[in-house]
Amino acid sequence: TFFQKGEELIYDMYFKIGFTSAKAGKLSLSVSEGSHKGKGAHKMVFQSNTSGLANGIYAVHDTLTSYMTKDLVPMAYVKNAMEGGDFTQEELLYNYAQGGKVKIQAKRHKNGEFRFDQNVDAEGCIYDLVSIIYYARTLDFSKMKAGDVATINFISGQKLSSAEIEYVGTKRVK
Repeated sequence: TFFQKGEELIYDMYFKIGFTSAKAGKLSLSVSEGSHKGKGAHKMVFQSNTSGLANGIYAVHDTLTSYMTKDLVPMAYVKNAMEGGDFTQEELLYNYAQGGKVKIQAKRHKNGEFRFDQNVDAEGCIYDLVSIIYYARTLDFSKMKAGDVATINFISGQKLSSAEIEYVGTKRVK
């Protein structure tokens, strides 16, 4: 119930130089029904595309796709990113074992050159750069008080890390 297939969020991106800001492009997040290795999945896609002057200064055309089980467990992540003239392809494949262990196969090519193909071992659920956004939406903020922190483990490339989301409270806006 935290998100539905068919959901799409679209944002305008802006850049700011001094006191001037200008539209830099669009960013979107979408959810659809998908499958990975024959298993039903949520398919989450993050796309960002610069336009106009921003595209001339530093072009960004990224498509990041994450596949998660219906229970919100990451299955795979694919990144195709063109940023500033560099093209990166990345893939994460998750393999879960008993006892909460996960082995993540991380692969990367940059500008057509092989960079790495490595297995990363971890404990518990490890999110990628797209699935972490959707997982964060499942946090029950109604049971949190100001100052509470939720820690979420994630992987970027071949590096394990964690992010903290601090609940600062609610504010009524008219």
